[in-house]
Amino acid sequence: MTERKKKTYDAARTKEMILNDAEELFAEHGLSATRIDTIASVAGYNKSLIYQYYQDKLGLYTAVIKRADLAGNNMFERLAGDLLSDEGIASDPAKFRRLLEESIRISYDFLSDNPRYVKIFSWEAAEEWRTWKKISYAPDDILQLYEIAKKAKANCFGKM
Repeated sequence: MTERKKKTYDAARTKEMILNDAEELFAEHGLSATRIDTIASVAGYNKSLIYQYYQDKLGLYTAVIKRADLAGNNMFERLAGDLLSDEGIASDPAKFRRLLEESIRISYDFLSDNPRYVKIFSWEAAEEWRTWKKISYAPDDILQLYEIAKKAKANCFGKM
């Protein structure tokens, strides 16, 4: 009698594989044209598992967007965290300029290293950010940079 091996189930790995394939399909076809059936087929899982993990296509898309933002935030924190934590950045034009330059460089490098995100952002822009607004997603790093810019502007005009 041959003993069957039990298939090891790794939920985290499975979710990651589904997200990877969904990200690729969303980047190539956009949210509207990407079907859960296609994602399930490409990922090699049945769609009921995708629904179990993500509830629906919008939930899966939201997970893809949030994963991208988390990766970007981690990269930004690693490369520019010291600038963001500098209390004097809003009152020192040279430091503020360096922060802006670093922010642009880091964003460019991140998007260059992750061309799928550029495609997803392009689909969003083409659809007037309807889905982005639907998921009510506002990355916190942009808000942090915005607050620093407001303080820098106030300091600049206050010295005139």
